Amino acid sequence: MLPAKPIPWPDETAASLLMRAASMNGWSNVQQLWRACGIPHNGVKASWKTLECNLKYLGIGLSQGPSIPRIASPLEINMKGSRAIGNLIILPDAIFREEGQAVCTTCLQDKPYLRGWWSIRLVATCPDHGCLLLQSCPNCGQNLRWNRPAPELCSCGFDLRLSPTFPGDQGIARFIVDLLINDQQEKLDSLCAIFSAFSEMLSRQLMPSTDEECARISIQNEKKIQEFLELLTKKRVDFEHPRLVLLPFLRKGTYLRKIALSALRAIDNSDLRICAAPTILLNGMLSGADARIALGDITPVSSNELFKMNLLETVPTHASGNPQKFTRGSVDLLLRRLWRPSSSLTKNARNIPSITKLPKLASELILASDANAGYDLEDGLSGLRAFPIKHINRSRQLADRLHVNQTADILRASTGQVLALAKVGYLTKYKDPDNGKILLFSKEEVECFDRKYVLSSALARSIGASRHDFIHRLKVLGVIPVAGPRIDELTSHLIARRDIVNIDYRILNKILESPVKRTSGNPCAEAVGPRANISFPASTVALLLELSVDTTADLINKNILKRVPGAQAAVMICRDSFELFSAKVYDKNLVEVSIAARDIGVTLPEFTSRWIETEAVQIIDLGTHMCIQKSSYLRIKELHREYMKAKPSHI
Repeated sequence: MLPAKPIPWPDETAASLLMRAASMNGWSNVQQLWRACGIPHNGVKASWKTLECNLKYLGIGLSQGPSIPRIASPLEINMKGSRAIGNLIILPDAIFREEGQAVCTTCLQDKPYLRGWWSIRLVATCPDHGCLLLQSCPNCGQNLRWNRPAPELCSCGFDLRLSPTFPGDQGIARFIVDLLINDQQEKLDSLCAIFSAFSEMLSRQLMPSTDEECARISIQNEKKIQEFLELLTKKRVDFEHPRLVLLPFLRKGTYLRKIALSALRAIDNSDLRICAAPTILLNGMLSGADARIALGDITPVSSNELFKMNLLETVPTHASGNPQKFTRGSVDLLLRRLWRPSSSLTKNARNIPSITKLPKLASELILASDANAGYDLEDGLSGLRAFPIKHINRSRQLADRLHVNQTADILRASTGQVLALAKVGYLTKYKDPDNGKILLFSKEEVECFDRKYVLSSALARSIGASRHDFIHRLKVLGVIPVAGPRIDELTSHLIARRDIVNIDYRILNKILESPVKRTSGNPCAEAVGPRANISFPASTVALLLELSVDTTADLINKNILKRVPGAQAAVMICRDSFELFSAKVYDKNLVEVSIAARDIGVTLPEFTSRWIETEAVQIIDLGTHMCIQKSSYLRIKELHREYMKAKPSHI
């Protein structure tokens, strides 16, 4: 029927073929082509089936390429507000980008046709080039329509290939496309569950949240979701026990539970300390099933035992047939009471059956003294566990003390080095009250020391280098030991962890001609330890600080947020710089300049010219906004008040 017919590309959409057919035969848009050929049409409400039927009527065949265009076409053409990917699964509205056509201008420069991936409203970034998909014309500002003159042209005639590009999240785009191409139904099904779990989790005032933020987290890969859960849990730990924070994930299916347990194991390996009581007692209630999940998947018999011992409180109910419910605060207090740091215990001490396998259920655990009961983090907080009294040479070890051998294991040092640390004052020695020959150390003091310092011998051993060669290389990089030979009586140099948190050991190996022998795994992570080597993706930092991506990028470019060097695709931010910046942002002793001007009752230019340009107050640049000290603000406010009092009324 048509003089010229386009040859379809493997992943080309029906709308693209119709545009190219109209352009090749001299029509300005698809609707003119339809009118000329006598094809009935109903504008933008045409379905993908209608477009394909019209192609067949015109004698143009679709390529037998990937089926993604067919799956996604309903989202491209009609079905306004739809939450479905074809007939596969219903997803939250917030996960999808805005309706309408979207194109990658870089792809159009290569070959001017519409790819099927662009029709998937889950994808906002080109999986091939990593740039954000263009949805509106930069010339006229109108949204792109499917019946424009050509794939590379807007309805106004502007060539979309000339549009500027902006970076997007290529990893997420590839992740989604891979899910659809390989038809990974299980992971597709989990998207909605993850979204609802995040929505419930964030709604408990962990942080301000929106559906868009929950959706953006939900479509991350498993590792990034786990990292985000770790951050949120640590942020909430003073108010709510980790198992209660992660309850929305623990109660879900196998996939979500696996992520939550991985996050809990990572928390176990961190320096997180859980206080004996929350800052504020939690309100609300939990169903019996949720309470048992939070307490380690215990049985109803166990929860009843805990209730009878007044360790759990029930919610009064007037209906006799209602299931039993527990107060959230009592579950939180019980978890905190039974939890003890377990990192200092040996593996043999952890081989204790969980509460669900104890012959007398909860009684055996609860009747033990506080010094001997613990909540084991080792297996992802999988159950309540009883720690026995540990005997060393027939002497009882106190609950808050460590034997010298245990201290050496934690610090990755020899017993001689531990005694040397005690001699120069870094650690305090105690004598066992039952046997004065046995030396004990404070568990809290050892853990505090381990968070701050590491011995150079432990670092060198981690990457297979000699101790003297290794310390020389550190000094070349500007890392100066805080203690050691020729400084005091230590036999090994003592390094502050903050000084080595960002050292790339590949750079360290290149300082001298003979490279250091590397061991398996990540030597930097092994050497510095899990506490000091934590970094966050830039997207997570933006979400936690409630900043836009552009603002976060500016902070990174200004070196306010320090980027961690590495080969990973994601931009990783050093934990120290993040915590330093967030501390300034939330510092109660700082007042934003615009807020100070508004409170005083003057405009920002007036405030700037009167107080800042005259250097009456000192400006603190946080990168996102300017601040002044609260004391300066109060002084200015008082001066302004006195000035307004003394000011003649006729002025």
